[in-house]
Amino acid sequence: ERKVGFSLEKNKGKVQTLLSDWTRGFKRAEKITVPVNDESKEREARELTDHVESPVTIEEKQEYVNVDKQKKTDSQPEKLPIHVSQPYIVAVGGLARRSGNTHTALQIAYETASKGLKTAFVEYRNKPRPSDIVSFATDFDGLKFKRHGIDFFPNRSPFDVAEVYTLEYDSVILDLGVLVDENEGRLEMNSAAQEFLRCPYQLITLSAAPWDLHYIVQHLNELSVLLRKSSFIINYADEDMIKEFREMFPAITSIMNPLKANPFTDAGELAYWLEQPKAKRKRWFVH
Repeated sequence: ERKVGFSLEKNKGKVQTLLSDWTRGFKRAEKITVPVNDESKEREARELTDHVESPVTIEEKQEYVNVDKQKKTDSQPEKLPIHVSQPYIVAVGGLARRSGNTHTALQIAYETASKGLKTAFVEYRNKPRPSDIVSFATDFDGLKFKRHGIDFFPNRSPFDVAEVYTLEYDSVILDLGVLVDENEGRLEMNSAAQEFLRCPYQLITLSAAPWDLHYIVQHLNELSVLLRKSSFIINYADEDMIKEFREMFPAITSIMNPLKANPFTDAGELAYWLEQPKAKRKRWFVH
């Protein structure tokens, strides 16, 4: 049997040759290594610190924000809200029939239109019945007609009257008719009264006849909600009658209206709020 082994003494020369070649290989690698200069060091340092936030000036930050906004605008235009100025919404309602309500509302609409305000007149109907104002229309298109600089909207129901508010009028005059219904001797507010209470300007028409004054006294508690913010326009009254009314109801603002056959007159000066200092009006935003 032949034994196979490794003798360090016999192979000493080969081992020294291998070690010599191995060492020369390392030296050659060191000779071909590209020396790192200062510029490469700086570049390497920047690469290592790219993730670290460096301090920037206010101008640089603003420039970044402007560029970011421009990118958003280019990709998707920003949707701005549409704003509509809130108009003067004036509610005119009566406590009984034949109080001159429509006549008075026409006077107010004519007065606001004559002062340069874009004016709409709305004939509000809480119950279906024929229109009163369409009888003098000459260009009625099924929705509205125009006369004396006023846009008239006849026969508007409680469900579509709000549409007129969005049409960018300066003044909207609501002819609400009678605000209360009598039920077994008691007065109940109807939908016209609800619209009346939502309006910023509330005017109640009334005649100064003794029976009408007695009607208010009799139902004063039931009418208290309607009287809280409203003013009275007294029709068909002379100086003595208006004086009597003001003595009976000193806390209620009252205006005597000299009715004339032609309602298209501003003789009554009923749009008193136009002479008051205008408060800052709110905006409606529609997205």
